[in-house]
Amino acid sequence: MDVINQTRKVTIWNKGLTALTALCAVVFSAFSVGIIVIVIAAYMPWSDCIGCDFSEEQMPRAYFKNRNLAGIQMWSSDLRHSNFKNATLVGANLSGSDFSGSNFEGANLSKATMFDVDLRAANLKRANLTEASLWRADLEASVLAGANLAGVALKNANLRRAELTGAEITDINLEGSDLSYAIWIDGSVCAPNSIGRCAPLWYGQK
Repeated sequence: MDVINQTRKVTIWNKGLTALTALCAVVFSAFSVGIIVIVIAAYMPWSDCIGCDFSEEQMPRAYFKNRNLAGIQMWSSDLRHSNFKNATLVGANLSGSDFSGSNFEGANLSKATMFDVDLRAANLKRANLTEASLWRADLEASVLAGANLAGVALKNANLRRAELTGAEITDINLEGSDLSYAIWIDGSVCAPNSIGRCAPLWYGQK
């Protein structure tokens, strides 16, 4: 009798184990498929996200190349070293986010709100920033060569050592901004303590 009971217990145990294994396999498969879908979506250049909300997210090294992200909410997020090359971010809210080391080459950021944004060492070559608001933005050592900065508000921004060669600066607001050692639109270097304008760096000046 004990042998029969023991056999029944083993059989029940085996069935339970088999069911649990099957359940784990289903969950793992679903998880794997989900990860694959996310990875594929991340690298699909036609996968747009107009008006999406990525605020207060941790997304370093995100891939948004060629995406249409018009009107996106992406404030107070960590997006260091991300790729936004040729992306459309018209009217986006990027305030307070960390984009240091990110690539915005050729991106359209016109009329974007970018208060207190961190763009240190970011690549903004040929980016369109017309009428964007970058009050108190940190653009130290960023590259803005050939960028369209017409009507941009850069009040109290940090542009130390930034490169602005060939940039369009019609109606730009540089009130209180620090342009020390920045490379100006004509290729000249701004003197230290260039606040609100690029004072020429004289020979021998440090």
